[in-house]
Amino acid sequence: AELCSFGASSTAATACQSRHFARKHVQRIARATEQKRRRTDTMQLSQAWILCLSALNVVAWMPPPRHATWTTRRAASRAPVALRAAADDDNSPAALLEAAAKLRAEAEAIETEMKSAQDAKYEAALQQAFKAADENSDGVVTVEELRAALKAAFVTDEGRGSSRMAALLDAEKSYVEDLVKALDENEDGVLQPDEMVPLGEMRSRLEDEWRKDRAAASREEAAARRLEDEDDTRRERLDAFDAVANKTDAATRAIGVASYLLPALDTIPPPSPEAMASALGPLEQLSVAYHNFPFSGLLVFILLSNVASNAAAPRLQRFSARHAIVLDLASAVGLPLALALGGPGALDPARLAFAGLILASVGLTAFGVEPGLVPGTGQLTKKFTDDFDSTVRQVISATVGTAPLNITELVDRLETRAEDEDADNDDASKK
Repeated sequence: AELCSFGASSTAATACQSRHFARKHVQRIARATEQKRRRTDTMQLSQAWILCLSALNVVAWMPPPRHATWTTRRAASRAPVALRAAADDDNSPAALLEAAAKLRAEAEAIETEMKSAQDAKYEAALQQAFKAADENSDGVVTVEELRAALKAAFVTDEGRGSSRMAALLDAEKSYVEDLVKALDENEDGVLQPDEMVPLGEMRSRLEDEWRKDRAAASREEAAARRLEDEDDTRRERLDAFDAVANKTDAATRAIGVASYLLPALDTIPPPSPEAMASALGPLEQLSVAYHNFPFSGLLVFILLSNVASNAAAPRLQRFSARHAIVLDLASAVGLPLALALGGPGALDPARLAFAGLILASVGLTAFGVEPGLVPGTGQLTKKFTDDFDSTVRQVISATVGTAPLNITELVDRLETRAEDEDADNDDASKK
């Protein structure tokens, strides 16, 4: 009995607790649904208010046009009052949207009316401009009539704009003729009423064209000044190069004479007791030291090559260094060839011939004169030196006023240009 009574009481308590939980759950769902519905209504109402206030702001702050009728101004001034009355009467989203639509329609009507008034004003200005320009009332406006109308309208006694307009109308370039050609649709040389534009717009077009011409003239002047500056700079650099190239002072002559030691030491015969005791003894001793030093010939050859290719060195030094290399190469080929062809007896005359060329070159160089008339070697060296100087002058001329260039690319470009000129000359000769 106790167990039965305990089970019954437990079942009743459980059922009561379940009903309580179910009631609480239903209440929570109802509250959530109500809150969601309220948020939705509030959001819709807020959107309607924002849309309505936006339209109200557009209409309330729009200044009434001067040409607007009294009815339009009155309607525009009463629009905010009507909106507030509508908002006080009914705050529903539908009513607010309807009021906003009405305000939008009124704003569009005002805008259309303003545009119509502006179009009418524009047409009146066109008629007035055409009437003012058409002096003889023949129904067309000529170039001279338009120029006179512009001068009467915009050329006064004061103001920079007036003086600019006067200079524009009196300029050598006929801006008015160009303007008439641009507006003349039927190309009859005059302006018809339907081709006319207001004088203010004509003035703007003329001044724009005048500014473009001034800007173009300024660019041309700047380009001319830049070219003139480049020519001056090019001339200064070429003069500086020529001044250095034409130096024949004592140091330049001494270096030029010393360059001929290379072919002299390679040409003299091997040292002997008789030669060491003669006047050539110091030269023989120097030859022995020169040939005993490792790689002496290669080192001197590299040194003379650098002197010969140094554009900052005087021309006499470069000529002497290059001529010494040419003489040394000629003796290195000529002496063995004379020995092979004429035997030992032909070796001494060959040495004497090369010694004569070296002495002549040394003598001329000592007096500051290029030994370019020396047979064979001097003439060949003169051609090499002239080509080198011409290339340096071309490089100086081409690099003035430009960014730094690769000297190899520049030389290739000059060679390509020379080849093209040769091809053109060949074609001309064939023709």
